Amino acid sequence: MPPRTAAAANAFLPGFLERFDERFGVPARDPQPAWRPLTAGVDLARICYFKYARVVAADGTISFAGRSIQLLPADRRSLTRARVEVQEHLDGSLLVLAHGDPVATVAAPPDPVDLRARQGPRSVEALGPEPGARPANKQRPARRGPWVPPKDHPWRR
Repeated sequence: MPPRTAAAANAFLPGFLERFDERFGVPARDPQPAWRPLTAGVDLARICYFKYARVVAADGTISFAGRSIQLLPADRRSLTRARVEVQEHLDGSLLVLAHGDPVATVAAPPDPVDLRARQGPRSVEALGPEPGARPANKQRPARRGPWVPPKDHPWRR
């Protein structure tokens, strides 16, 4: 009958392990341990992580674990369509690497703005001169009509 309490299980375990090892134990082919001792000063949190590959979308974001992450490249080059590596550390933090270099990230806005052309002037020049600005002395050249080829032009043949 199996033990029903933690104290009973702890009392049962040493005898069980001895019987189990006698029955199923196999000596190791190589008695040297396969593990290496941890050297001093090594931070396990920096070397233990899950690694994922992602492709950057046209808007400079990646999708990871159901959320969008905006990438902020430091050298002003676009990362659009670039392959990046996402490292998810054991504490839940993320590190994004592009071409081996870390990339700054922020959470992308949940509802991106739907950009549409608006009514109104399209350039600063279309607004006219600033109030109180001196008028320019230069005059615009008069508009000419459409270009007409000369009489000996090949199009006239």
